[in-house]
Amino acid sequence: MNWTLEVVVVPVADVDRSKSFYADQLGFNIDHDTVVSDGVRVVQLTPPGSGCSIVISKGLGEGMAPGSLKGVQLVVADIHKARAGMIGRGILLDIPRFRGGDYLEDGYGIGNDELDQCAKAQGVEVRPGDFVIVRTGQMEHCLARGDWGAYAAGDAPGLRFETAEWIHRKQIAAICLDTWGCEVRPNESTEAFQPWHWIVIPMIGIWMGEIFYLKDLADDCAKDKVYEFLFCAPVLPITGAVGSPINPIVLK
Repeated sequence: MNWTLEVVVVPVADVDRSKSFYADQLGFNIDHDTVVSDGVRVVQLTPPGSGCSIVISKGLGEGMAPGSLKGVQLVVADIHKARAGMIGRGILLDIPRFRGGDYLEDGYGIGNDELDQCAKAQGVEVRPGDFVIVRTGQMEHCLARGDWGAYAAGDAPGLRFETAEWIHRKQIAAICLDTWGCEVRPNESTEAFQPWHWIVIPMIGIWMGEIFYLKDLADDCAKDKVYEFLFCAPVLPITGAVGSPINPIVLK
């Protein structure tokens, strides 16, 4: 017997705000918006091309508090094809150098406007299918002081939640940082742990890279003023895996 998963219930605190985010910013199709009874409202949305929908709701998902859903993963049909696709045009957005410093302070959030402004200042265009590498300088700062401190899961500079919309709008292939978890920590929301991950991986479906050492690349780009390059980072073809170590290579 074949089984098909058709709907995943996502409990949220604000149905209208969540509906607007998924539909207007991420491009999900609205299947229906129904008030079932007092206190129960169901909005079903489906990502373009997906056989599975999500339901954002109040009053469904007994025992599930808003923001409590975890572990939703994007599955690819062919890991070998996915591996072959991990090569393309890469660009570096060097945020601390753009701001006139060596590194960003822990807790500093990088927003949409700053990503665009940094790209403009560097003379590089973000194009569909790009591998976008964002430098914060945090790893270099830890290495320079000889102390990793709370690098793993502690406070860190990173991408703000709003950049999920920027990633979707730009239609990039991947985004990578030199931090433990890409998004700013402490997280902007207390309803979920690493909420940015919940959107960019299962909902938008892009590759995400963490813990990149970027000093040499950043220094080279600053020297020749060329912030675009060939990026290659094939993953290991491990059946059933949701992540892989890589050995990224840049050619200029």
